[in-house]
Amino acid sequence: MTNALPSPITLAIDGALAAVLVVSLGLVFILERSPAKDPTVLIEDPKPQIVAPTKIKSLRLAVTPEEAEFDDVGRLLDTLGTAYSYRKMPFDNLLEPEKVIHFDIIFITCSGFPETWLGPALGGQLRGAELRSSNEETFGRAKDCLRQFVNNGGTLYASDLHFNLVAHCFPEFIDRALLARGAAQTVSAEVVDAGLSEMIGPEIELTFDQSAWAAGAFSGQGVKIFLQGNFKSEDGEQKTAPLLVKFPHGNGNVIFTSFHNEKQTSEKEKQLLKYLVFSAVTAGVDAEADRSMAKGGFSPTKKNLFSASSEADSVSQAYENKAVADLQFVLAFPEQGATLELAVRSPDGTISRNRGTSTITIDVPNALVGSWKYSIIAVKVPSENFPFTITVGKKQ
Repeated sequence: MTNALPSPITLAIDGALAAVLVVSLGLVFILERSPAKDPTVLIEDPKPQIVAPTKIKSLRLAVTPEEAEFDDVGRLLDTLGTAYSYRKMPFDNLLEPEKVIHFDIIFITCSGFPETWLGPALGGQLRGAELRSSNEETFGRAKDCLRQFVNNGGTLYASDLHFNLVAHCFPEFIDRALLARGAAQTVSAEVVDAGLSEMIGPEIELTFDQSAWAAGAFSGQGVKIFLQGNFKSEDGEQKTAPLLVKFPHGNGNVIFTSFHNEKQTSEKEKQLLKYLVFSAVTAGVDAEADRSMAKGGFSPTKKNLFSASSEADSVSQAYENKAVADLQFVLAFPEQGATLELAVRSPDGTISRNRGTSTITIDVPNALVGSWKYSIIAVKVPSENFPFTITVGKKQ
């Protein structure tokens, strides 16, 4: 084992990936809520209703490393309210299943690796630090621990320099054809996800102010791409690859970003960062809703992520149904003391409503062709920035 590097950007590189391993500047996104402007879209005052007390489960968040280096997710979480309280976690806790089990979401933010995670020098440098291999025994323990964490329903967020850790833990999702280091540049990223595009537009400019950032080089069954971009690699070639991805493992999810909370220059970038946090918070209930939808024979055709900060906040959307079919509207949110109402209006004006303290579903058999309007009203929210997803599914 060599001595600790003088730079905090100490890197561990798997042997198989060393030549092409990427480092990314984690990307995050938020959908802005806005009151419905169409007076026909179901924004009526909710009728008074007594809601039975429920046992509230607060999400348990952890951020590692304890001291932020490049991706200061903790600073972002601090701005979102008390519901986003978190604990700082020593990096080595990622090796201990009995320690990670206490959390629902773990943010592994862009940083170097501790000395004990590193092996011999490989030659060369990356962002001014000596390039080193990984300690196989340590990375093996991390793989066992984090796969078990996600498999049991946890959500793992990782950004930038920790592409290698995610790739080592979930090798079945690696796409070597997409591996490339990006040069410092501004990338016009394509918003691939339809729901996100509806909210922030078809493109967003992302500033990568350092070289050697990594694309989200993952593909395969279940991998969902939110953003992708054309960029110049460090060797001068033009590359196209994902910049933000999410994929499932067991009952949980992994989110990897090529852009993170460091030196943001635009409000839209800040919105994306918040959205990524909200996506991590809702990943569990959203995945559960998708699985339930699939069991019923429905396929998601439209999905959006929103948040509410006070009672009476509302958001409205429209879904264009082009053929008679069974539809399902699913409002997914964690049971944390909120009461939300979902209202759906058919093209002929028929309105269906449902209200609850956790995920709500409205089924519409033989749905008419035409524009379906649906609204979510915050009857009660336990805190600022309470996130939820709304999915429209169609039975094929």
